[in-house]
Amino acid sequence: MAKSPDQKKKRYRTSLPPSPPLPEYHILADVDDPLARLLLRGVRDIREWVLLDPGDRAPAPVSPAMREGLVFASAAHPSLARALAVFSSIREAPRLVSAGELIQACVDVRIWAEERGLVHTAIHFAETAAALDLDNPILACDAGRAARRAAAVERAEAWFDRAEKLGARNKNKRELIRALLGHGNLMRELGRFAEARAFILRASKMASSTRRYRQAAEAAHDLLCIAIEEGTVTDVEEYVETALRTYPIHHPSIPRFVHDWSFHLIRQRLYAEAVPLLAAIVPGASRPELKLLYSGTLARAAAGAGRVEQWKEASDTVLEMVGLIREFAAASLANVAEGSRFFGDWERGERCARRAIEIARERKEADVLAGSKQILTAIRRQVPPETQARPADPERVEAITARITALLHQRQKPARRPVATDRDRHPRQGRENDPSEGN
Repeated sequence: MAKSPDQKKKRYRTSLPPSPPLPEYHILADVDDPLARLLLRGVRDIREWVLLDPGDRAPAPVSPAMREGLVFASAAHPSLARALAVFSSIREAPRLVSAGELIQACVDVRIWAEERGLVHTAIHFAETAAALDLDNPILACDAGRAARRAAAVERAEAWFDRAEKLGARNKNKRELIRALLGHGNLMRELGRFAEARAFILRASKMASSTRRYRQAAEAAHDLLCIAIEEGTVTDVEEYVETALRTYPIHHPSIPRFVHDWSFHLIRQRLYAEAVPLLAAIVPGASRPELKLLYSGTLARAAAGAGRVEQWKEASDTVLEMVGLIREFAAASLANVAEGSRFFGDWERGERCARRAIEIARERKEADVLAGSKQILTAIRRQVPPETQARPADPERVEAITARITALLHQRQKPARRPVATDRDRHPRQGRENDPSEGN
């Protein structure tokens, strides 16, 4: 029997967005003046615009100092020029500005902030965009991703849940899959692997059944990460094969995939095999937090392989960056601490492990926290780690590594057209449109 409209509405009833909004002053911790104050003012003006009825939106003056700041900021950050112009318009002519223009301005700032690892700025503008169009699953998922990266766990879970319900209600399979993948990755970061696997397997089945091969590759990659954390080698190899078979050559998540396979090699104590793969992806890291992650893992691999110069360079990079970037900071410091054990540098190792524990606890990264505690215990007992091992199946490891190396070489050739990733599709004028870089 067909369901009534009321039954369908109840089935896809969405949870409310997180409330209240985060304090805008967090932006000041991310961005230098005067740009920080312009972005802060922009968020406040947009939130006020949303709350007011159209007839009550009165113009506000733009001071000469603010106008001059907008000109200089637009010249210094061309990718923000359009957004800054909208911030000026919302003050001078609020009744002429559309919700679509405000959404696009927020999306522009979010992408700009994410490219620079400015997680607090990104979450503010992602959530503000989502508040402008509460029925848009793309914007809700963007807000969930931004909240996850900022370690705002409860907010991320609420946004992902909302995005899933909106995607299902609108019969938008692509955005439903994207939200499930984001929710699954949130659970994985919290160490809740059974829940993570359930979300990602659902996304994987849906992607495969609807021939969304890019998303199927992303799901295989995410399942690979869970298998690595749980130490199930058979599953790791299965998901590696699936990802290699389905990932487009120029997909932006390929370097992260290479990193994750390399981390699996490190877990198997195959340090020498991991070093060249990691060394190949560090220079081209697309965002600062990814450079931090890759450098930390390279430091651990180089230490295990006895590559002193590579160890020093990679570990120094981590120690320079952790004061500025929080995402992946705990994992990177834990890797440097583990690498210090190979050289008997117990003081440095303990310092890094203690800092990793602090950050992992702050960001609720359960698995990183547990691993960092184990490393700290070994350092205090001055127990050196186990050295380079021989692969249990050398031909298998060599074959997979050779295919990954060939993939990296193929990526050096320019793509015929940009790869449209499903993880980061964003709306223009409130509608689904252009893709931006994947995770």
